[in-house]
Amino acid sequence: MDMFFFAAVDTSSEAYRAGHIAGYAVGVILLFAIPVVFVVALVNAIRQRRAGWVVTCLLTGLATLGLAGLFTWGVVRGFRETAGLDLGLGRVGLPVVSSDGATQIAPPSHWRKLPGLNEEATLQLGHPGREEYLIVLTDSKEEFDGTLAEHTKFTTGHLMDALENATLSEPETLTVGGLPALRYEIVGRIEGLDIVYLQTTVEGRHGFHQVLTWTLAPRRAQAWPILREATDSFQETAPEAPAPAPSGG
Repeated sequence: MDMFFFAAVDTSSEAYRAGHIAGYAVGVILLFAIPVVFVVALVNAIRQRRAGWVVTCLLTGLATLGLAGLFTWGVVRGFRETAGLDLGLGRVGLPVVSSDGATQIAPPSHWRKLPGLNEEATLQLGHPGREEYLIVLTDSKEEFDGTLAEHTKFTTGHLMDALENATLSEPETLTVGGLPALRYEIVGRIEGLDIVYLQTTVEGRHGFHQVLTWTLAPRRAQAWPILREATDSFQETAPEAPAPAPSGG
């Protein structure tokens, strides 16, 4: 079972913040400078009717329209995200079904599908900008012949082996989607990033479903309620066992 995945970019680092501020400053300068050049070029093009001013007017005019469009798109996107409107997954609360059809999650509206987090996951969702990630990994009871506690011990141990300075919380016993579950919080460091995981293992009718979410440790306070709510929306959608393969002969 491949368990090596993590938040890719530390958006809380000083380097990221410095780059963000520098990019923002350049954007603001362009936002004001290009329209000013456009106005100057337009006035001179009208007065002098020279080809150079006309070309400058056309180019800066197109650039101004492009900047206005980007600015409008950014404002609308920010408003939609803040207001909890859909950003690519359909209506708010619309469930997303796993690739094997066995489970589903009702993600927050600002999440989207994120293929590439884990090649064995049947669901991969999140928001990279907010460092919020969720995957679902399913093992059939034919693949793992053990109890819920034994399965959770195996998966938490495997994850902790991949982390530096890993710590494991006390287990929380709960019900998720009407099924028994165990939940742990795991904190550790990987590739220089401090990560906090919320691991919830649900015992389904015919398999164990590991709902694993994570974020950067500095973002825990903001992300935790979102990660818990998404995890608690888990449902098993395939109550029947798969049909056995026909025997030879």
